[in-house]
This record gives sequence, structure tokens and C-alpha cells, in this order.
Amino acid sequence: MRSLLAVLHNTGVVSLVLRFVHPEYFGIFSTPTINLLLIHRPTTIELYLAFCEELREWRKHFRLASVADTELGLWTFHELTSGPEPLEEAEQARAEFDADVWIQRRRAAQVLRPFFKKYGALELARIFVEEHPKLAAKFAGEEYERRLRSVARRVGLRLGVKGAVEVLFDRLAQYDYITLEQKTRLRRVWEIRNRAVHPATDLSLEEVENMIETIEDICLGWDTKFLESPGPEKW
Repeated sequence: MRSLLAVLHNTGVVSLVLRFVHPEYFGIFSTPTINLLLIHRPTTIELYLAFCEELREWRKHFRLASVADTELGLWTFHELTSGPEPLEEAEQARAEFDADVWIQRRRAAQVLRPFFKKYGALELARIFVEEHPKLAAKFAGEEYERRLRSVARRVGLRLGVKGAVEVLFDRLAQYDYITLEQKTRLRRVWEIRNRAVHPATDLSLEEVENMIETIEDICLGWDTKFLESPGPEKW
């Protein structure tokens, strides 16, 4: 592709050549089709190669003859369903496209995979908090529980037992690992974490932002704190 670009100077023209020479591997570089697949890459070359790679997955799933045929089918689908006044058949086709779980998994993966690869749970919570506070709270809650369980193991507690979290907070405050004010904040975060997993509960942006800030302010330093100070012999 780099060699062809050096001669032809245009990705669209290069894709035309590749599509007709190697239709089993390449399709035509098409912005509508790329948008339909929700593919994003930092450079044009990376974008086109990722586009063809994704087309290969669609070809295998739908048992089409080639990548070129797959690209043509998706481009045709876009043209038939994106007009200003689509026909009833086109609306039905689009509805079926949107309802296909395999298709939506592929599209979601293109958008979300880079975030999940690059960011941890708290960072994801920060990213998603404005768009979906409750989902952000679930990300943060998972990280919060992981850190609580780590501390609980150090002090010989099992968080699966009813009331164990409160006992943990009491012991941490008793031996000056947290202040009483921090204990109140940590308890509040645990309440928000519990609300996040219940379907009938809504969470505000402010609540979840405070939840994330509390975890960052108090919990992120626990590993170092416990390594430096092993605590009393008997908790």
C-alpha cells in the first residue's frame, strides 16, 4: 500500500487497484462503509488496513465470496437505507441491522476496545461519568471493592460476610489507617456502589464524581500505607 501511495498519491485510488487485483483481501476505501463499521485509526493507512481486516470478519460471518463483495454489500446497504425518505423495506433492513447482536458487538468493539485496553477502571469511570453516571459508578465500584478486599485480606476479614465492610471501616479507623471523616466518606461510596447495581436506582453525576474522588483520595495509597505499616498483631 505504501508503494502504491508513493505513485498514486490517493488512498481511494490505491484501494481501487487493490480491490480489483486482490478482491479476496481488499475492498474500496469508502467513508460511508467505514462509518457504518465505526472504525477509527490515527493514520489513513492504518484506517484502510483495519477496514479491510474488519471486512474479512464480516465476510466469514456472512459467508460471502470475498472482502470486495462484503464491502460492496455494505456500501449498497448504506445507499439503500440512508436516503432522506427511505422506503419501508429500507427502514426494516436498518432495523434488522441495528437488532443484529453480532453486528453491534463488532461495532461496539471498534469504539470501546481502545478505551478498555488503555485505561483502568477508575479512568474509565472518569471517562463515562458524564455520558452514563450509573455505568461509571459500576466501573468505580468494581475497583473500590477490589481494593477493599485486598485490605480485608491483610486484616483477616472476609467481605462476603454480612456487615464485614462496616467492621473493616471500624478497624481501619480504630488503628488510624483512616480518619473518622474518611470513614464517613468510604461508607458513602459503599452505599453508592450498592445503588449502582440495582436497576431501579438512579445516580447523579455529582454523586458518582464524588465517589471517584473519594476512591482516588483515600484508597489509591493503601497498598503503600499497609506495606510501610503492618499494623497491630491482632486486628
